Amino acid sequence: SLDLAAQGVLLPVNDLLPKKVLDQYFTSMLDGISTGGKIYGLPWYSAADVNFYNVEIFKKAGLDPKYPPRTWDEVLAYSVIIKEKTGKYGVLPTILQDPQVMFEWDGLPILSSDKKKAAFDTLEHAQVLNKWATMYKLGYLPKELVEGGEWTKATELYQSGELAMLITGPQFVDRVRDNAPDVYKISDVGPVPLGRSQRYGGWYSTLNIVKGSKNPEVAADFAAFVSNEANELKFCKIATIFPTRKKALEDPFFSKDDGTLETKTRLTAVNALKSVTVFKYDIPNRQELFDKLKEAVISVFLGENDAYEALKECAQYWNEVLGSQ
Repeated sequence: SLDLAAQGVLLPVNDLLPKKVLDQYFTSMLDGISTGGKIYGLPWYSAADVNFYNVEIFKKAGLDPKYPPRTWDEVLAYSVIIKEKTGKYGVLPTILQDPQVMFEWDGLPILSSDKKKAAFDTLEHAQVLNKWATMYKLGYLPKELVEGGEWTKATELYQSGELAMLITGPQFVDRVRDNAPDVYKISDVGPVPLGRSQRYGGWYSTLNIVKGSKNPEVAADFAAFVSNEANELKFCKIATIFPTRKKALEDPFFSKDDGTLETKTRLTAVNALKSVTVFKYDIPNRQELFDKLKEAVISVFLGENDAYEALKECAQYWNEVLGSQ
């Protein structure tokens, strides 16, 4: 939405809808599609990640399945134990899809407060990057991590019983039940791991009003109707998604436990949804800059560059681009 807004394609909805309607949505979700004091769309439906894990692999590794990891450092520690004890991988994280998340999880900034300079050229950032890269270089993270298609490969490995943990959306429970019933029977679910910041990034779909619309007020009213509490609840009950209006989460559908893995997954995701953070980078040439950061991170994983030097060089590139705007 922000990319389209920057191109002047979208209309701000706070010029079209009353504040009492906008206040019903999660504030963090509205903030994620806002710039310059304007909101460029309405959050429609959302999701929050959970941690699926193979109970039998945990047991074989000597880990108590009642206590899944709750932090990313614990995930890495479990991964070492699992690989050493069973020969299987603990996790295949998708951190290189958005390489800045490893810093966000630890509460480290990517940009200066004025958004004019990169802020990741520090020893603290390098320490975090080196931690993940070392796990990869020592063989505790799958080689597919740097090859692309991590989520698909992680899903395949989990369903084949070769991966202990899969951090993904709650819709996966239906997939593993249908595709790998034997693995489904020995699966459990825990909360998404967190870092020192106690924050993680969520995603959501939006409804937007295109500039040039003949009836923008009618379009905005329709978007608000589609995403109202009643319609969101109906949608959530036929698809594994979650609402974007705060009051909808008060429905018993999101609190009543019937003992099934599907319901446990939903309730676990709901708890995570309440603390979801939308990491927003409202900067020019955003894709170019994050692609450059990804290249730098991968070079460290492959042992081609030192963590601090790679981040420092990448930060210089960011500063040149940001400074030219």
